[in-house]
Amino acid sequence: MILGNIHTFHGGGLLPHLEKYVELLKEITLDTPLGKTELDHGAFYSVSDTKLSKKEERRFEYHRKFIDIQFVVNGVEGMEYADINALPEGSFNEGSDIGFTDGEGTPLILNSGDFAVFFPEDAHKPCIGEGVVRKVVVKIPVKG
Repeated sequence: MILGNIHTFHGGGLLPHLEKYVELLKEITLDTPLGKTELDHGAFYSVSDTKLSKKEERRFEYHRKFIDIQFVVNGVEGMEYADINALPEGSFNEGSDIGFTDGEGTPLILNSGDFAVFFPEDAHKPCIGEGVVRKVVVKIPVKG
């Protein structure tokens, strides 16, 4: 898992693909239309106004075929993350590449401009809090 802010992140050439996506996130504003946008090499992003809910109402999710970049455009979003191997086995839908499980994780707070990168080994519980947040989820196919 990687945490950063689009205004201060500099991968130093170590993560050139991530730097490319951070540059893309810098272009997204409150005026960016909601919905899905296709990118190159099977990647895409979705802009949404997402209703947040209590931690107890959320479950961990995980993916096997995609890396998630979760980015807060406007607002404050709570999340948790955990190593998928430290959580109970959950249900996984191969077709939609999403699994769900329960357990405890490390809390995160993302403010406007913040992003979190979740790899397949990183279970994440997004959308914790009150109100609505404008966010972007970038899905990047895992090569392998």
